[in-house]
Amino acid sequence: MGWTPVDPPPTSHASVQVAKSVTPRSDRTRKIVVESGSAGLRQWRSYRRNLTGDFPIAFGEAPGALQAVAFMTDGNNTQSRLSTWHGDIALH
Repeated sequence: MGWTPVDPPPTSHASVQVAKSVTPRSDRTRKIVVESGSAGLRQWRSYRRNLTGDFPIAFGEAPGALQAVAFMTDGNNTQSRLSTWHGDIALH
């Protein structure tokens, strides 16, 4: 599943867009798109996610102990070039 710069971001758990991304290292990788498009360029953005709520949507089962979390920004699907800065990240 891919996204284009004009795809709308998901707005709730019911509309979360999840892509299974199989890699040589793990078939347990999922991507959840939280924003797409050019509307917020050059502005700091703030997001809150419920990882416990996202997990069953992404994996089809209840979560166990947290093993890893990745925060990714890329333009692979749109052949775009970009840069990003991540500020404070907190898991509660």
